[in-house]
Amino acid sequence: MDDLFHEGEVAIQEATGERHKALLNGHAITRLVPMPARPFVALQTGFALAWQDLAGKPWVRWLEGQAGLAQVSSGGDEVELRLPEDAPVDLQLGQALGLLFIELSSRRRLRVNGRVSQQEGALLRVAVEQAYPNCPKYIQRRIPQWGEAAPAPTPDVMAGQGVPDTLDVWLAETDTLFVASVHPSHGLDCSHRGGPAGFVLREGDTLRIPDYAGNAMFGTLGNIQVYPQAGLCLLSFSRHQQLLLSGPAAIELAVPGTEQATGGTNRWWRVQPEQWRIAPLDSRVNWDFVDYSPFNP
Repeated sequence: MDDLFHEGEVAIQEATGERHKALLNGHAITRLVPMPARPFVALQTGFALAWQDLAGKPWVRWLEGQAGLAQVSSGGDEVELRLPEDAPVDLQLGQALGLLFIELSSRRRLRVNGRVSQQEGALLRVAVEQAYPNCPKYIQRRIPQWGEAAPAPTPDVMAGQGVPDTLDVWLAETDTLFVASVHPSHGLDCSHRGGPAGFVLREGDTLRIPDYAGNAMFGTLGNIQVYPQAGLCLLSFSRHQQLLLSGPAAIELAVPGTEQATGGTNRWWRVQPEQWRIAPLDSRVNWDFVDYSPFNP
């Protein structure tokens, strides 16, 4: 099992005293998409995609469409994606990607890491290198309601350096975000973070995210340990927008006095955005909020 964890993941597992738990949970990691998960992928109307730009900066974005926009091959070794028109286009053959298929209504999720094996227009095939399910913790339940397209925000895409002037507005309502992290040789991970609205804190232009108790494999923190960069995607379901951020990242494994905010771990990680983009969510989808995760601190 040791070959499933790189040096950064092992370092965090050992520093937190959770190496044994990581080895137990690591049995869920496979080289193929598991058979029971393949119909789940085909039913999804959205997924998070993590990639690196040409400068090596990690980014992550939520992409939406009709059910069937993702399909798993019969052998489970490849995922075929039908990318929306506004999806990232700076992808190269062999480029590492991270995928997260998450169903907010049921709190089910599946992570798939791999590399681009083919791209022709909107068709993208990803050769699977790792696939594994995650637990339902910290996912706020929402039910997508599809309807007619609403007027899109104008302009459709905005971008800038540092952080946007509206960052505080975003943070006040954020209870769901996605993370892109990288290991130079092991590829990308795409993960989910959730909590009560406002759980992401701001210190100047730096964002601090609590690291709640999880599966102890520390894919995200392990990547940051080796390659201290991260991409974030904050979702505004009310405004049909997403805020993408990318910049240097760092880990704080023991911050005394923060038990309540971290659910008892005292762990944090932080990102200092250097670039940001605001992009629309699919205006045909309205997300009905159901409830917060019972695991939220």
